[in-house]
Amino acid sequence: MLRDAIAKAHECDVGQIFPRPSMDALLAPLLRAFVGAEDHVALAAPCHPAFPRQVLAQGARYVDVGRDRHWNLQHDALERLLDDGALRALICGRPDLPSGTMTPLSALRQALHRGLLVIVDETQLAYSDALAGLARPLNPRSRSALRLFSEEDVPTHALFVLRRIVGLAPGDMLYVYGEVESVAALWAIDPLASISAPLAAAAWLVLDHSAQVRREVIGRTTTRSELKRALSDLDGFEVANSEAASLMVRHLGTEGKRLSELLEVRGLKVAFSAHPSWRDAIALSIPLAESVERVISIFQEVALELTP
Repeated sequence: MLRDAIAKAHECDVGQIFPRPSMDALLAPLLRAFVGAEDHVALAAPCHPAFPRQVLAQGARYVDVGRDRHWNLQHDALERLLDDGALRALICGRPDLPSGTMTPLSALRQALHRGLLVIVDETQLAYSDALAGLARPLNPRSRSALRLFSEEDVPTHALFVLRRIVGLAPGDMLYVYGEVESVAALWAIDPLASISAPLAAAAWLVLDHSAQVRREVIGRTTTRSELKRALSDLDGFEVANSEAASLMVRHLGTEGKRLSELLEVRGLKVAFSAHPSWRDAIALSIPLAESVERVISIFQEVALELTP
């Protein structure tokens, strides 16, 4: 079984693994099991679109914790929400997508000690730490939130870490890592896995070729660094540090909507939202290495058009 292969790679109990083919398929049983109607769930926009979608689908409400100018989570706001005692759960990314920022482990510990359900999306972690993002044995010094399971003073029965099998398409094969008793509640709600045989076979294959997958991930992070440097050198452009497979890009004095229109009319698809946290920026997925020059040339054209 695929679940056995994932557990073997992590050197954990097979009962700690709950695989599903999409983020929605992971979140739906998680929230159904532990979040009730009208409960409040903390998120920080921008975030994975499945987060608010699934919270609302369960009849719960989400509270936007907020981010600063560099898209880091507003820790003071989270602390106030924790002190109010109104939260049932926290969903965050390490790193978040599309911002590429890392929610501190200290914030996760704090939420767990307050009795919250904590769901950590680490499906982008390989782009921050090529080793920690792969299915591998628990390392107490790793950047992964999995290290919390080895800390005796942390109540991890309410901790669920969402991972993906790196080497497949980003949303093709995900899984939950949690305590055996906690994961059992997910199987009770959703016992039937709808994972196709070809997808399961592909997942088995990449689990057996982790060295090759790691080289590919390192290649993507190298491309990210090159692209960030090139765009930052353009007049008026500002590119945030990112640990995900995306970059947040601003042009000073230009709204994100306008910037996205100028890029898309030239054939470059980007993400944009009117949400206050990133209405002055766009999110750009990291292209393949062979497409980088074309992407840079498009930004150069836009920079010239925006020059007074």
